[in-house]
Amino acid sequence: MLTIRNPEKLNGKYLTITRGWNIEYMGRDLSLNEDNYRWDVWSDYSKVRGYYIVERELIEGSWLNVRWGLTHTRRKKRKELIDKSRLKDKSRIETDMIQAINSLG
Repeated sequence: MLTIRNPEKLNGKYLTITRGWNIEYMGRDLSLNEDNYRWDVWSDYSKVRGYYIVERELIEGSWLNVRWGLTHTRRKKRKELIDKSRLKDKSRIETDMIQAINSLG
């Protein structure tokens, strides 16, 4: 099982080239059977609001699933297998979250 220490440290406002984004740790998403971490990601400028979920169960050593989608919509969520090394760098996680949600908006 993957453990992210202090996942709330990602909370805050982040500026990208085009706009500002907010990230807030929400805890575990109880709608999933898998143990996970969930963050809400949104832009006040574009009104895009989504979620980013990291599943804790490792697959074949160092791989795990991440999910993302828009909140308050019936649009299909996305799911991707990533190497856990992508979660070691705080700025990499923030970038991944913002890019994933921005790609849906």
